[in-house]
Amino acid sequence: MAGGTGPPLAPRRALEHGFDPPCGPGAGDGGALVGIPEGRRPALGGGGGWTGGTRAGAATRRTVHDKPLAKSGASRAGDRRGGDGAWGRRKGGAAVGESLAGTWRLHTDGAARGNPGPAGIGIVLVRPDGEVADELARFIGHATNNVAEYTALITGLERALQFGVFDLDVYSDSELLVRQLNGEYRVKNAGLKPLYERVRQLAGQFRRVRYFHVPREQNRRADELANEGIDRALGA
Repeated sequence: MAGGTGPPLAPRRALEHGFDPPCGPGAGDGGALVGIPEGRRPALGGGGGWTGGTRAGAATRRTVHDKPLAKSGASRAGDRRGGDGAWGRRKGGAAVGESLAGTWRLHTDGAARGNPGPAGIGIVLVRPDGEVADELARFIGHATNNVAEYTALITGLERALQFGVFDLDVYSDSELLVRQLNGEYRVKNAGLKPLYERVRQLAGQFRRVRYFHVPREQNRRADELANEGIDRALGA
């Protein structure tokens, strides 16, 4: 589904997490921080790749200690490849902790050719005003489709935290993933359990996260990015 379109008319029941938001820009525990020069970035626990930016002039988010997060300068729009094989597209100037009031949307998708086989993830983060804030295409190596779906969601949640998002609606065309996170299906696969727990851990750092299952045609852009990650890694 393209990042700027509206949510589905009749989404499935969603699970909400009512926890305090994270206290700083590193709460996502992975990936590169938005718009901060290399020498000034605090150490994070993994991830990486290129990180998109937020629009300059948005309201500055404050931590629970009521101290504003530091801003950084705007950077030139364009495409960039990260050192981990990720491709991202920024959508304007970057500033950590900037956010718009309202609910952000995260579209994620994972693809595996052969299942298991070469796998990629795609992420589209959409601001409350409908503007696409961040896109990512990444090759994740050899994996199953379900592992790719969970990896895409984990990466998307980490990046949303880096943007300073409080409230988030997640859209995925993986019925298994959405039903497991909404408590409708049990997580029986041993390989998925640690990924499921990581999602729950990240979700607890938002004020609210809801999960919606959508048809693939309503998640088209994330699907394109997941396949783009595979294609570029394989030289297609």
